[in-house]
Amino acid sequence: MPALVIHLIQLRDGILALRKERGDFLAHLQLENDNRRASVADLLSHFSSGLHDMARRSKANREAFLSNLQEAVAALRRGVRIDLGGGRMALDRLRRAPAARDLQAPGPRKSEPEALAPETRRVPKPEASEEQPPAAPSGVPAAETEKPKGGTRRKRRKS
Repeated sequence: MPALVIHLIQLRDGILALRKERGDFLAHLQLENDNRRASVADLLSHFSSGLHDMARRSKANREAFLSNLQEAVAALRRGVRIDLGGGRMALDRLRRAPAARDLQAPGPRKSEPEALAPETRRVPKPEASEEQPPAAPSGVPAAETEKPKGGTRRKRRKS
């Protein structure tokens, strides 16, 4: 065989080897690309589930905070209502008895107030046949001795 034929055969074998290597390289790149695509999909799925869990926990925390806030506001409102009621009662008592204060003789004040003995007055029990409410103690209007029916507190709704 002449040398030219041998060189052409070697050239053809080299070209075929390069084509085979190129095909193997492209197949390897395609496999890596598919693996990378699957990894990215798994990572995105993990991020999505993590974001969903975080949103669920955040919502639960917000609901708990708002529930506690509502209870705290209700307690503060109750306290203010009680304080205002006590202030109104004290002011009403001061308005009702201005003449009694004016009649007191101005004198030197003592360092300690005198202790008064408690009054012991008993109201007789009504007989079973009578259906009248008990009489109010003297000096106290009947409206102040009666208790409202059903209580004064509102029931709290449970949500």
